[in-house]
Amino acid sequence: MKSENAPRFRAGTDHVESWFVRANDPARPRALWLKATVLVRADGTSVAEAWCSVFDGDRAAAFRETIPLGDATFGADGSSTVGPVSLDLEADGGRT
Repeated sequence: MKSENAPRFRAGTDHVESWFVRANDPARPRALWLKATVLVRADGTSVAEAWCSVFDGDRAAAFRETIPLGDATFGADGSSTVGPVSLDLEADGGRT
């Protein structure tokens, strides 16, 4: 069954699409944000990016890893793996 979170990109088009998971602490100014992004290009030079951002009051740290789109996986169920970031986004929950 195809999930509402399933990717919509198609080869041969120009398209950007992202999936996010945010964990914000309601009691303190800190958070962890994860993101998987695809940058599909009609010329075939498509990539996927894994992002991680961490915030703690006055400090922030982030990383981004870019890989060829063919090295990432995207499932019709809304799951994705881009480098070190793995997201399973389901209607009744999920995991990272």
